Amino acid sequence: MKPLELSRQLKVEKYEAIMEIGRQQRREELLAVLMLAEEHGGRASPKDVSQELLQGRPELVGKAIVDRCTDLGLLDETGTITQIGKQALRTGNVFIPEKGRYILWFTDDPLVAQKVIHIEPKEESQLNDEVAAIKNRATNQTPKPEPLPQKIMDLPGGIYELMGKDGGTVVIRSIEAQGLTCPLGPNDNARITLRIDHTGSRLNISGSFERLLKAPSLDFEEVWVSALGSLAKLWANSREPPALKTSFDELSPKELASFSKTVFLSRPTIVGYGEFDDTSVDDVPIFPKTSADAASWAKWILKRSVNAYTDEERYKSLVDTCKSRFPDFPGIELPDAEKLAAELATEKDIDGALPKAYWYLQAPLDLRMTKS
Repeated sequence: MKPLELSRQLKVEKYEAIMEIGRQQRREELLAVLMLAEEHGGRASPKDVSQELLQGRPELVGKAIVDRCTDLGLLDETGTITQIGKQALRTGNVFIPEKGRYILWFTDDPLVAQKVIHIEPKEESQLNDEVAAIKNRATNQTPKPEPLPQKIMDLPGGIYELMGKDGGTVVIRSIEAQGLTCPLGPNDNARITLRIDHTGSRLNISGSFERLLKAPSLDFEEVWVSALGSLAKLWANSREPPALKTSFDELSPKELASFSKTVFLSRPTIVGYGEFDDTSVDDVPIFPKTSADAASWAKWILKRSVNAYTDEERYKSLVDTCKSRFPDFPGIELPDAEKLAAELATEKDIDGALPKAYWYLQAPLDLRMTKS
């Protein structure tokens, strides 16, 4: 069975706001304070900095450096390393603040743990196409700033991996409460795709934003059954291997031969993660829905197994092999060689020729009758 691939348009919201963010830079003097704090149980005091990093210079100088680390969010008011400080230690970079007007892309998609998609500074000197699109053309007035949604105001303090072409890691330090909601343009299209099978899952965003994301912890069987929707009642999870119950009449020769088919899924849904676009999954295992389907399927295989001179002993072996393909239906019956030959005699092709399987069966039968 091929992996299940679920995809949909990523719902993106776009805002313009005055923000203070931090971008990563290598600052050895600040990293030294963080390493000192780590050595002292996670906390750095002005006295520690003065004595161990500044060769005994006045404690006031050490306090100024600690205060700088606090201003940058690396230490809290007690001198304890913050999450931002721990991130700086891991990466070797410190978030240095900058303030300005930015465009922020946001998503509420339940598959995406990080709600900030991207942040870009707005060039004040350039024509802003998004703002122009929402101008009131009748009055020729630009839209007035309005209170930003609470979900945007809750973003400060978080560290975000940007998904635009330039990428990068930023921390949002503050957002002013008034801002603008921007319309989406053709360059804001993105899709979220979840690929999952028994070995694990993979989640990525593609389109205007590109990023491989951490996939949520999901059980494949649960996701598969949920995605099947109305077909879930036909999925036999308890058999080995699990397979989809299928009627003989709805299967193509290729599907009958391979015991697998392509299954179309209409608007598949994962509980807790929403609905996805129509998709299909190749090579889904199948088996008969009923004993009648199993008998028809086994006879279909038997006819195509007669591909050489078939005497009584060989025919019995072919019948046993065909029956073994359907362990869920041990009681199925298959016709004897004479009855199958008679049935094949009715299956002439467009030129009136009998199938080869007929002659492979009938010749031994005729020989047996001649001897008797």
